[in-house]
Amino acid sequence: MMLVLLAVSVQAGSPWALPEYAARIPVNCSLISYNTPVAINGSGGISFSGSTQVQYIWSRCQGNTSNISVYYNAYNDYAVANDTMIVPFEVELGNV
Repeated sequence: MMLVLLAVSVQAGSPWALPEYAARIPVNCSLISYNTPVAINGSGGISFSGSTQVQYIWSRCQGNTSNISVYYNAYNDYAVANDTMIVPFEVELGNV
């Protein structure tokens, strides 16, 4: 079994699906096949604003689009969502 770690870059744009979160990090899935598991921001993980805590979050791209984002209020309060709802995600290391 081979595990491929893809670095998914962040980008600006797209609608705000979860208004209860103060900030978001858009994820660019434009060159990644539908339902492909990805480590958001690759092996570097994500450090949310003002935190030194690194989160390693896995999700699945929702097709050949850039329509998922990590929405957050703090390093321990976040979700992954497409343009309309929260999508499944797993935290390898960090908080949920």
